[in-house]
Amino acid sequence: MIKLSLNDIRNLADSSAFREGLKLHQKQLIQNISTFSQSIVGYVFDVKTYEVSIQIDLVEKSPTDFHCDCSYDRTNTICPHITALLLEILYTKEKLDFSFNNTITNNLIDRFTNVLIYSEESLDKQFITLVPVVDISESDNMLISFKIGTSQQYIIKDIYRFIKALKNNESLFFGKNYHYDPELHQLDELSMALIGIIDEFLSLAKSMTGFIDEYLIQSQLKLPYPYWIRLMDIIK
Repeated sequence: MIKLSLNDIRNLADSSAFREGLKLHQKQLIQNISTFSQSIVGYVFDVKTYEVSIQIDLVEKSPTDFHCDCSYDRTNTICPHITALLLEILYTKEKLDFSFNNTITNNLIDRFTNVLIYSEESLDKQFITLVPVVDISESDNMLISFKIGTSQQYIIKDIYRFIKALKNNESLFFGKNYHYDPELHQLDELSMALIGIIDEFLSLAKSMTGFIDEYLIQSQLKLPYPYWIRLMDIIK
């Protein structure tokens, strides 16, 4: 698998290039991605169509050089088109033909291994599956909420608070008759992968704007297209 993280991309791009590249990626304007022996080439649709190429070091399995035929000033930064392609690679890198074997799901699970570890101690815990409730009535966004519980399901009214509680090993109450207790309960792998995507998106939104309120609609989360495609890949 190609070694690439969101922080790597943020370090390569200045704030303007990252913001514009993120918009291009969210609008799904990256097409016709091809892999070669040591490079990835894609086309980004902006004012015109730009050809972007990224060289890959197959020993380090990481990007080493970048090219775009746009006129963007790349002094101490990559351009928005390279940024957009890197974001596309980040979220589809398990599909690129470089014989790298890890999957997105495993990467997302790894995000929580510091607090949610499958060990001998966890064998005595009850595994809990989150139930996603999906609303695709909006064309560009998916509204999603989650239910939790055993015999009875309860809507998670504040997904951001729930994720924070998971990371801090805190208990949360849902209604009068159910609470999630990390001493007694353990999210299963599917639920951890789903929460990993939500956490990644909320962290990115907060780093870009400083707040996440515009994405939270009561118990629902407004999830942009690239993220709900990844989420649906796990759900289906």
